[in-house]
Amino acid sequence: EIMKKRRQRSKKISVGETEILKAMVLSNSTYLFAKHCNGVSGVTKKQQDLQWMSICKAVNAVGVCDRSIEDVKEKWRNLTKKAKAEFTSQRISMMKTGGGSPPPMMDSMSMDIIESLKDTASFSGIPGAGDSETLVLNMSGKFVFKFSQYMYVKPGKYQCAN
Repeated sequence: EIMKKRRQRSKKISVGETEILKAMVLSNSTYLFAKHCNGVSGVTKKQQDLQWMSICKAVNAVGVCDRSIEDVKEKWRNLTKKAKAEFTSQRISMMKTGGGSPPPMMDSMSMDIIESLKDTASFSGIPGAGDSETLVLNMSGKFVFKFSQYMYVKPGKYQCAN
């Protein structure tokens, strides 16, 4: 009988490790998240991996246990995911009418991430793109209408949703 080994969880990332991660990623964000190219005029995947390795070493220098590069990247993804969720929650709350309770305050980590990345497409959307509520369709040059006012019935057929 072969017993399956349970994956051992690593220790929780400390506040110090998280602060180092945030500082290093934000100071190198344009380099870390640049598009890849052949290396002549831009950043290669190998260069980005080396940068992540140096961030991982810095995190491990202040940490209680060794973290892999994947652990560090995953922590960064989780931090940005949390910041985006809080940012979205704040925006939705501000657009509501009629009062109610104020949205919960964001922590300083999320505020720093939002402040640094607020102009990127992942936070503010793609410039010039429309919202699905205001999407305008042009069907063979004949129909131009607001998508939210119509409902698709079958190919070439639409009816008013109101």
